[in-house]
Amino acid sequence: SQPGEPAEEKEAVSWYPSARVDELKLDATARLSILARREPQTTALGVSQADGAKEQSHRIIVFYSAPLVGRDEGKRLHALAALNFDRERDHLWKSFEEAKKDIELHFDTATTNRLTNALTEGFDCLHFSCHGFERTNVLAFEDGYGGLHGLQVNELKDMLSSKGPDKAVPIKFVFVSACYSENIGRTFVEAGVRHVVCCKQEKKVLDIAALEFTSHFYKALALHHTVQEAFHIGRTSVKSSPSVPNSENEMSNFLLLPEDGDHNVYVFPAAPDVEYWPMKALHPTRAKQSKKSRRGSHHWQIMNAFELEVRNRIQEKPSPPPPPNFLGREVEMHTILDSLFKDNQRLVSLVGEKGIGRRSVAKAVCHYINERRSTIPIDHIIYVYPPPSFHSGRNTSLIESLHKKLLDANLMKSDSAELFESISKAFRTNKKFLVVFDRVSEGGRGEDNQLPLLLNILFEETVNVN
Repeated sequence: SQPGEPAEEKEAVSWYPSARVDELKLDATARLSILARREPQTTALGVSQADGAKEQSHRIIVFYSAPLVGRDEGKRLHALAALNFDRERDHLWKSFEEAKKDIELHFDTATTNRLTNALTEGFDCLHFSCHGFERTNVLAFEDGYGGLHGLQVNELKDMLSSKGPDKAVPIKFVFVSACYSENIGRTFVEAGVRHVVCCKQEKKVLDIAALEFTSHFYKALALHHTVQEAFHIGRTSVKSSPSVPNSENEMSNFLLLPEDGDHNVYVFPAAPDVEYWPMKALHPTRAKQSKKSRRGSHHWQIMNAFELEVRNRIQEKPSPPPPPNFLGREVEMHTILDSLFKDNQRLVSLVGEKGIGRRSVAKAVCHYINERRSTIPIDHIIYVYPPPSFHSGRNTSLIESLHKKLLDANLMKSDSAELFESISKAFRTNKKFLVVFDRVSEGGRGEDNQLPLLLNILFEETVNVN
């Protein structure tokens, strides 16, 4: 769900201390790859036959965790395998779209703060997609700065039982989409969650099998199948899929816990049918013209726009694409994030030999931030490309590009003020900005080098620009 709108704009105090510069060098020799507690007679989650009038929640929240780095026993940073959630997110979206039920699907970053927030807001159906560790019983959360936060099982139990030992656990259903997740799944069961889907502890599940199972499992849940029925449908889809090698073995890797539990219950027992999903995506005035539309049409574009709106804050249109098959720079990305948001450095300069991948690292950092609206405190990302005239060596053109981008994004009004004053005024709000200047080192000769002057003004007159 979207964070609340910020308060009215107000001018920041002047004479903010000049920012320190954190410079990260990329070594030219470094490798860069471009390549339940059970209740009797339960008919629906949380509703017994004696309590049939209780209002049901038709919401599910999906937590994604993709930390860039972890620390070994010597506290040294090491890169973690990259996780790409785009396909799983697309499959989940398609499953609920095809089901056409009035069910809310939310996405968020897996941190302890966001899990606490979800429990406070009353979410009782959770999906975790994260790293799995064969020899440790931790849930791989993020620390908010691109690092790994291993949530221990006792900490997880404490969070789930925050309402006290005599209160029922607020979560009714959990899906742990991770390899080696059985121990974590059993932790949820011990905490009182009545229905948990996970994977065997000693097995690594193929991505294609996980996607196949997840798609059919959630579509079945949405279409008023019980947890047991949906689990059977999901496993059967894996077994019969021609795309899954060793499909019968892969099918057996999925578990429904507790094994002796009564899973013949419904997650969304009374979710009404809808003509379009998600309901919030359609503006009332556009509903009629979208009525007969299909994928790729205006209606589908509205849906996609709504989905992306949850997480897309890069102001470029089209936004700078993330570097393809980008691997091997997780530690550098974490260092940049750590400098910006943990050490509160307002200026980070990324330098290195030509062709080493500075732009790719910068774009990858932008997209990593962009996917974490709820955990990284940035309201707008402004990626400033140099115009063709930049080859003349004038950094002034970068400043003009920034001015135009702010105008195009409706982040400032056109006025007669001097260029620097107009830009500074646009940033004197309570919104937080990340501005990325591309190819700064290629320009700035002689009297045309105005970018350092602009940066000095911004650091003195604003407080919310990095």
